Amino acid sequence: MLKKATILAGLILAVGAMPLLADDLYPPPWRGQPGTTMQEWTFSVDNRNPPPDVVNNPYGMPAMTIMPFPLLPGWYASYGVPLPRQGVYPLSGQIDIDIPNAPLTNEFKEIWIQLVWTPDPLIPTGKPTILITAPGSLVTSSTVLYESCVGDPWNYTEWEYILKPNPTTEHIRITGDILVDQLVIDTRCAPEPATLALLGLGGLGMLFRRKRS
Repeated sequence: MLKKATILAGLILAVGAMPLLADDLYPPPWRGQPGTTMQEWTFSVDNRNPPPDVVNNPYGMPAMTIMPFPLLPGWYASYGVPLPRQGVYPLSGQIDIDIPNAPLTNEFKEIWIQLVWTPDPLIPTGKPTILITAPGSLVTSSTVLYESCVGDPWNYTEWEYILKPNPTTEHIRITGDILVDQLVIDTRCAPEPATLALLGLGGLGMLFRRKRS
C-alpha cells in the first residue's frame, strides 16, 4: 500500500510540473491531415519574437513579432484576479504572425484561430481585432465559431477565415485594447467543394464503367 501511495504521489508531482499549454478547446477536425499546419504560443517567457511552444508545420517555421502597449509593462509573468494566467502581453500594440503554407494553386485556405484574452482594465469594452493578408489572395469569409469564458476575467474566442486562392504564406495581425494570454493557429489548404464533387462524380463514373465491362 505504501509503495502504491508513493507512486501516486510521484505521478501527481510529475503532472503538476508539466507546462500548461494553450487552451486548445476546439481544434479543427482536419488537424494533422496532409496540407495542414498547427502552431501555438503560451507566452511563458518575455520574448518579443517567440517561436511556437508547439508546432507542426512541414512548410517552414512561423515567425511572430509582439509590440506591446508602450505605457504598460511589456510582459506580465502572471496577470488576472481571481484566476491569474501565466505569461500575458498587453496590446493596444499588435502581434504579427507570418505562417508558411503548402505552395498549391487553385485551392482555398482555411484558418482557425483560438485566442485567450481579457479587455484592458482601463478599457473594459476592448475586444480583439484580426486582420489577415496574403499575397495574391483575399479573405472571402470570417466566422466566430466559439465564444466562452475560461475563468473570470478571461475569454476564449475561436474564428474561422477562408482565403481564396490559396497563398503560400499568410500574415496575421492581432490588435485591440486587450491582454493576450494564449494563441493557437491551424491552417488547411483544401480543394474547392465543387472540385471535390467533380472528383466524386469521376469516381462513380469509373465504378459504373467497371460494372458494365
